[in-house]
Amino acid sequence: MPTLEQIQALSVLTTLRIEVADVCEVTIEGKTGSLTAVLIVRGTATLGVDLSKAKLTVDAGHRHAVLELPNPTVQTVALDHERTRVAALRSSGLWTLVPGDWDADAAVTEQCYRRGEHVVGVAARSEHLVEQARRQTQSLMNEFFAATSSEADVQWRLR
Repeated sequence: MPTLEQIQALSVLTTLRIEVADVCEVTIEGKTGSLTAVLIVRGTATLGVDLSKAKLTVDAGHRHAVLELPNPTVQTVALDHERTRVAALRSSGLWTLVPGDWDADAAVTEQCYRRGEHVVGVAARSEHLVEQARRQTQSLMNEFFAATSSEADVQWRLR
């Protein structure tokens, strides 16, 4: 039967990788107009479990254990910079008459990319994806214990 130290030595178990595609819009307002950018967001995120926080209760006589794990969390969030792009830049007010304010273009584009990364992170935190990561973790832990001719019930520490 695996020991707690063997489980914790695995450190972090990544069980789910998702791809996100979305669209977001960012507007910078000025005194005489505004600039709006539309971003097509493409990114990835991973979810997993921090096994260093696992707790294990063992019934050695029956080769059975209860493995208590923290809830899966988002581990990484990344924009795919090759496929994420600004689809449109629109100016309004006097900003349409004054061309070439590169500072405003750069600022709205930078805000778009930050918002895009946020969009990917929010998508990864959805309850159905967390539940999918739980199921995959449980399946992997069952296989891990079965390899030592033992079994474990996985319980989740939701907070």
